[in-house]
Amino acid sequence: MKKHIVQLKNWILILVALLSFGGLSKDVKAASGNVYSCQIARTYQHPVTGKVEDSGGSSSKATGQGMVEGAISSKGLLEVTDAGDYYLTFRISLVDYTSNLGFSVQKRGESRFQTQSVTQTATGKDNNGTTKDLRIKLSSQDSIIRCSMYVKPMGRNVIFYFYPGNYTTGNSVGMKALMVTTSSSDAQTSNNNQTQTTADTNNTASQQTTTASQGADTQSSDDSLSNAQGLSLSTAPKTTTKKKTSSEKSVGTWILILTVSMTFSGLVLLGVAATIVYYYRKNWDKWGGDQDEYDEIYNDEN
Repeated sequence: MKKHIVQLKNWILILVALLSFGGLSKDVKAASGNVYSCQIARTYQHPVTGKVEDSGGSSSKATGQGMVEGAISSKGLLEVTDAGDYYLTFRISLVDYTSNLGFSVQKRGESRFQTQSVTQTATGKDNNGTTKDLRIKLSSQDSIIRCSMYVKPMGRNVIFYFYPGNYTTGNSVGMKALMVTTSSSDAQTSNNNQTQTTADTNNTASQQTTTASQGADTQSSDDSLSNAQGLSLSTAPKTTTKKKTSSEKSVGTWILILTVSMTFSGLVLLGVAATIVYYYRKNWDKWGGDQDEYDEIYNDEN
């Protein structure tokens, strides 16, 4: 009897292990899609209604806002799968001073929050101690996240909100992207290349037409990416310096010549004027300039 009980326990453990591995593989299943870096707005009051749900009330708004900004990082990573799923990775600080974290998600415009679990993707350190990177599933890119956690130094639970926005293409925040492992644009490019290869074997003229079309599409894509906020792209159009024509060069040359000529002419005039003044003063005595009518009156009186 004991032997059967031991075997039954072993089978139960094996079944639990298989179910655990099955759940894990579902969580990290690779998907194609796009990755976006984003800014995370953090607020003590509800960003739409303005309601303060925390027990500190509106009178603690300034203190609460400072705590929220210290608890949640301002940068995040949004993964959007081709199936239409949204996963936000955010960084939470003050881990050493908090516990019992709970998260719920509300689509902007709706009234209810739906409780949502989180998955830890990384750990780190900052000025406030230990940090954790957590991934949560959103209903859309416009979702609002409600956070409730127990703060040990305060001895109570606190409630606040945060939400993503200001998206830019690519991962520039250094967080791990685990759900989206293949870019949709790469998959589309691969399909286009296969289609192009087939067209090349059938018709050379079609190849030329398709190549021109792809060039136009690439230019259009480059232009749209160049306008993406916060991106510095190697595909951005390069600015070129306009070469001066011969007529433009000649105008510049003439301006230089005229400037030099006017300066030289001014120096010559100054030299001539100085020579005349010097010559006049040198011959003053010879021309009788040393006597005037007052000198004659003085001589007559003597």
